[in-house]
Amino acid sequence: MATGVKEGQQYVVDGAIFKCQYGSALCQIRAISNKKVTAQNKPIVTDKDVTFKIPTAPFVTCSQSKQVPPTCVYANGIWKTKTTVQHGDQNAIVEKSEMKCPVFGGKISCIFPGQVQSVSAPELAEFKIETLSNFPLALVVTSPAKNQEEKEKRLPVFFPFLHLNIKSVLMR
Repeated sequence: MATGVKEGQQYVVDGAIFKCQYGSALCQIRAISNKKVTAQNKPIVTDKDVTFKIPTAPFVTCSQSKQVPPTCVYANGIWKTKTTVQHGDQNAIVEKSEMKCPVFGGKISCIFPGQVQSVSAPELAEFKIETLSNFPLALVVTSPAKNQEEKEKRLPVFFPFLHLNIKSVLMR
């Protein structure tokens, strides 16, 4: 039985982007423990997945390290899952789940779960568009709400690495 997964929350899939509160760079996670359960044709990350695409120093530097240079010394983090959706003995990871670095205790969190939403040009024209300063090639889109209740139900849609001229879409 699926519990702990809130409406609008996505499963984390292979290639999702994570950050460490003490690190200086972002890194993608690898889903290697599960090859059967997928979302958008990508394996879902489980609590057994603790490896990043850059296995040594995935977050490049660590502000808590006393080394010179202060290299990230990540070693298989420990998940604090926000769901009990299981596949065998593994819990699925959702975008609100967090991992703790066992070396310096940094909180490692998901900033992009790896799933992509799509909207048509007419739908996009109705949305408010914002750019994110830490993601220059990304945008957050939120649809207009008629009242407070509707506003609370609507979640922003995050489009990382979006390659389109947004003005040309809106001018059509």
